[in-house]
This record gives sequence, C-alpha cells and structure tokens, in this order.
Amino acid sequence: MLARWDMSSCGGGLKWQIYPGMAGYTYKNSISNACLFHIAARLYRFTGNDTYLDTANLVWDWMYRGHMGLVQYQEDSNSYTIFDGFGTESNCTTVSVSDWSYNYGLMMSGAAYLYNATEANQSATDTNWGDELERFYNSFPLFVNSTNDIIFEKRCVERKKCNNDQRSFKSIYSRTLALTAKLAPEYADEIYNILHESALGAAKSCSGGTDNHTCGMDWELGRWDGLYGLGEQMSALEVIQNTLFEQYPGPLTKIDVSDDVKDYNDQDNVSSACFPSSSSSAVSSSVSTAGGSSSSVASSSSQVSSSSKAAASKLSTGLWSVLFSLL
Repeated sequence: MLARWDMSSCGGGLKWQIYPGMAGYTYKNSISNACLFHIAARLYRFTGNDTYLDTANLVWDWMYRGHMGLVQYQEDSNSYTIFDGFGTESNCTTVSVSDWSYNYGLMMSGAAYLYNATEANQSATDTNWGDELERFYNSFPLFVNSTNDIIFEKRCVERKKCNNDQRSFKSIYSRTLALTAKLAPEYADEIYNILHESALGAAKSCSGGTDNHTCGMDWELGRWDGLYGLGEQMSALEVIQNTLFEQYPGPLTKIDVSDDVKDYNDQDNVSSACFPSSSSSAVSSSVSTAGGSSSSVASSSSQVSSSSKAAASKLSTGLWSVLFSLL
C-alpha cells in the first residue's frame, strides 16, 4: 500500500482506486488512507518494527496536518471530524464533507493499536496516542443514538438511501469498537453497552423475508424494515458476535505467539483471537432477550440468503479491501 503513496498531488496520500480509468481514481479519500494507517499501526504493535510506526505517522500527518486536512479537530467536544475525501483535479481544495462510520472506526482502532503499543514507552513516538484515541472515541455520538445507544449510519439510513457499500459500514464500525475495547480497556464498559443495545436492535431486525430471519438496515425500529442484502447480514453478524469481546483475548503481539506457530494456527486462534466465528449457541445466548426467537437470530448469523449472495458481487473493490484488512 505504501508503494502507492502519491506525491503528484495534494502533498501525498492514497487514491481511492489503483488503476487509471476507474471511477474514483482522481479521488483521495479517508478510507483508503485509514486502512493504511490501521494496518501500519497493527503491524507496529505486533512486530515492534519502527518502519510501521513511521508509516502510520506519515499517514496521520497527512490526514491531520497535511493538505487541507481530512481530519479536523473540534475543540468544543474534544473530538475529530473526518471528511470523506477530495478530488485531485482541484489539488484537493474541494472537500466532500460526508462522514461515514467506517472512517471513524478504522482511525479510532488504529489509534488504539498505537496507544496500546506506546503507552509504556511514550518516548517511542512524538504523538500522545492516548489523547488521539480519546478524540476519535469522542466522535461516536455521530453514529450512536443518544436515546437508545443503537448504532446507525446517519448519512443515509433516515432517507433510506444507503447504497450497497454503505449498508455494510456498521459491520466495520462494530468490529473496530470491540477492537478498541480490547486495546484500551478504559472504554470497554461504554462500548459493551453500545454493542449490546445495538445487537438487540439488530436481532429484532433479523425477522424479515420469506425465511423470517433476513436482517434489515435500521436497528431502531424493533422489527424488519423491508431492506435486505449482504451488508445488512454482515452488520448484524458483526455487532452480535462482538458483544462477546470480553470472553476472548485481544489482538496478539509477537511475544504472544509461540515458537511453534503452526500448532497455534491449527488451533484456529490467531484469526479468532479477538473476533471468533460466532457459533449458533453463543450468538443465541448473547441476544436471547431481544424479543425474537433466538434460533432465528442464530440462523441470521450463519446463513446468508440468496439475495445477499448476489449482492456480494456488487460491493466495490475498495470495500472488499477494507474488509480484508480487518481479517
């Protein structure tokens, strides 16, 4: 990813698309750069290799202090606003101010990785990542309803205008909330409450379709909203299974991994160290008070309808890159 760092415009940054001619090739956006920031922070914490820390700092400096600044500090709330991106045609002077949950989630959890990795050795970095994490975390009211603590995608859900990609953003946000809770336990109680209330709402939404367990987009209705697709299923699965984050260890470091890595991998623990594949019984138990049948909720987590499978082919390549970066 770093090899695609583009200095030809806007003082740096990654473009949304790789190849000329693709829609979005002239757009430098937060999600492309947030993914690089997140994976660099994650690799620095795992390896201790300063090269990854340098990469994370490069992206952070560009997004926050760089050309126009995709990340803006809000002094009144001690929080950050993350703009979606800008076009290279105007040398990034025209900004899209849309805010999406997955941008915030990836930047927040990336900051959490760096905070966790540098907390005991502040001299390793010039940035106080505890402060930066707090500012990203303080932005959660943008995507969590203050009256019921349920996650929502404010930019599109109320108008029912979420496209295929946007319908899956809550899955990424849910996962990054749980990651943050594991890496910075001081936030765990509040995050658990958000995930729990959102999971209850998601479970109630998973009552639609001809199978009676197709999941919807709006988790605040207390029922299925008539929408369906891969994004809705993914989001419900992620928020429900991530209510279990307290039962599992956090992301590993190199020190945690034994010399016999193969044996460890055979136990299927590396990929599921923080976010296990949810068994029917675990998911059913975690949302059994949702007001719906626990068996239907479990089915919604393990079974994707044919319409959702068809929708998978419609997700943008950029979004698939985001999802794979979190595995």
